[in-house]
Amino acid sequence: MISTEGLQFVLTDTVTNFVEFPVFGLVVVLLLGIGLAQKTGLIETLMRKVIIASPRSLVTYAIVFAGIIGSWASDAATVIVPPLAGLIFLKLGRHPLAGVAVGFASVSAGFNANLLIAATDVLLSGISTSAAQTVEPNAVVSPLDNLYFINASVFMLTIVGALVCEKIVEPRLGEYRGAGSGGDIEEVSATENRGLRNSLIATILFVVVLVASILPANSPLRGEDGAIFDGPLLSGIVVVLFALFVVVGLVYGITVGTIASAADVPRLMAEAVVDLSGLIVLFFAASQFIAYIEFTNMSTWLAVVGADFLQSLELTGLIVILAFIFLAATLNLLITGGTSQWAIMAPTSSLFSCSSITTRRTRSSRSASPTPRRTSSPRSTSSSRWSSSS
Repeated sequence: MISTEGLQFVLTDTVTNFVEFPVFGLVVVLLLGIGLAQKTGLIETLMRKVIIASPRSLVTYAIVFAGIIGSWASDAATVIVPPLAGLIFLKLGRHPLAGVAVGFASVSAGFNANLLIAATDVLLSGISTSAAQTVEPNAVVSPLDNLYFINASVFMLTIVGALVCEKIVEPRLGEYRGAGSGGDIEEVSATENRGLRNSLIATILFVVVLVASILPANSPLRGEDGAIFDGPLLSGIVVVLFALFVVVGLVYGITVGTIASAADVPRLMAEAVVDLSGLIVLFFAASQFIAYIEFTNMSTWLAVVGADFLQSLELTGLIVILAFIFLAATLNLLITGGTSQWAIMAPTSSLFSCSSITTRRTRSSRSASPTPRRTSSPRSTSSSRWSSSS
């Protein structure tokens, strides 16, 4: 970068790098929909409903589950779930600190594990695409690529989190002997229940219409050969989710009265975009960082050096994956923001993969090469002949 070409690149391409950053538009569009659902109160009411309406024996599991799916509301779940969990534990005669702890742990450890993709998935997939394209120009990482993992993580983390709370944390705290029984828990009102019911009906109708639109063989949502998973539907999944959140947010807001007129819709969306200001700064830094790596061909150089290093250590496959997991766990102690951390780690992960593949191919080519036949030296040949003649 310290050259004439590098200086010209910085001056002429900085704005382009930022504007054309793949994740920028996707995240803004999805957050407009999620933000509307959040600002109308839908997500908060849903979390309270899941926790309060659960049977006594399943309260801990409900708290963990609500904290995990609360990542739809971004940081709002951190404000809602822990105090509500502590208050519910106190009402049930359990230690409130255990409730606050399990609420905070579920929101933090379960962040981004969800049943649907959230804005964070779109954000991280965009960063992953930019990083992957430094090694493979045509690589594309979809927000759905991680869906199976975050779906399974919801149920696994719910079970593990609840068991850790009930079997380890709560017994060590002992019986709570504090004064008072806590404040009143804000119950879900009849109007809010109607809003949740109407939102559920709207969600079902939305899915039915979407499925009906896909079923015809000549559907415009299918690919060229009629494929469902390789067509406009999945490539435009962000727009589909935006429409879903807008529909359920409108239905809930109109039902409970948080949306009284058409002017309230853009106002609530604008309030959601305000929360995006910190991410915009991060987008700018990440877009320049990845663009500079690509401009300087540092990715290729690091891939070659990394391949030589891994080859010298004979590290491939599972060992490399475990090493990368250890690196991520170590950075968790230093960088608390998931997006900030992945902006740094995404290019590194591409280089890890490229280096590992290069090392594996080198090892395979060596094992596949024919072993040279051992021939007798002239001395041994003459000795054998002399012995036979004797």
